[in-house]
Amino acid sequence: MTTSVHKTYCCDRAQHGRAINAGSRSSLRLMCDVHITPEVLARIAYLDKQAPSVGVKDGEWPYGPNIHLAAREGMVVWAKRHGVKWAHRKGCIHWLLTGRCTDTGCLYKCSRGLGDLRVDGVAVSTQSSWMDHVTTWSRGGKPAALVAQPYGVNDRDRRALTALGTKRGLRVEIDDAGGWYGAGTTWIAIWREGALRLTEPTPICFQCGARRGSWFVHRDDLVWCCRRCFFSPGGPGASVTYGDRTSRDPWVSGSRRDLIRWAQMAQALL
Repeated sequence: MTTSVHKTYCCDRAQHGRAINAGSRSSLRLMCDVHITPEVLARIAYLDKQAPSVGVKDGEWPYGPNIHLAAREGMVVWAKRHGVKWAHRKGCIHWLLTGRCTDTGCLYKCSRGLGDLRVDGVAVSTQSSWMDHVTTWSRGGKPAALVAQPYGVNDRDRRALTALGTKRGLRVEIDDAGGWYGAGTTWIAIWREGALRLTEPTPICFQCGARRGSWFVHRDDLVWCCRRCFFSPGGPGASVTYGDRTSRDPWVSGSRRDLIRWAQMAQALL
């Protein structure tokens, strides 16, 4: 739930144009470039010097720190403490796990459109509101962390994220007190630590052995089934209602490329 904040403006210019918040996270003091104070200008100048060391390019900060000075300061302190840089990626779990995703639509194709990932039988619901205010971070040019700062986390996602943190090569932080985004949000950081078990899935139909065609992948055991066998009499598709598909559907469908990516993520979390 969004925390209400008190806003004040230096003038109409700040109210109707772009302005920097020089106040706290809970009391916004929006100031335009005409009325901004020397003290605030000094803070901005210092952060601009630090920007390249945390991956910020051409003064383009992530959403939140771009207008909230306290969030900007908090982000810089956190990033320098952990030795990470903003990776300028979409909030992509596939990139965090594999380090190879270049598809700008991967967040939707591999995480949302193809359904939940399961960890120890519990779904990590990437369709949930926990994937909010997402930033990705690298260390030494390699994926280091995915940070989300949502307005709360439901119990199911909290259990799934906690289970995710028990997997080899991953660590998860959840802090209800929040992080540098502020505004009453919860802090979630998924860290890469060490090697993950990553293999390239090979689509082979578990019924007929086909290697080409349209595919379905089972969420739990990651077996592949071609479209022909899936919809054949007595096939897995006979018991699935496709007029109203939900996350309870045990089978995931999509293009071959997208399914391989999804299965690679899911396999790493088994």
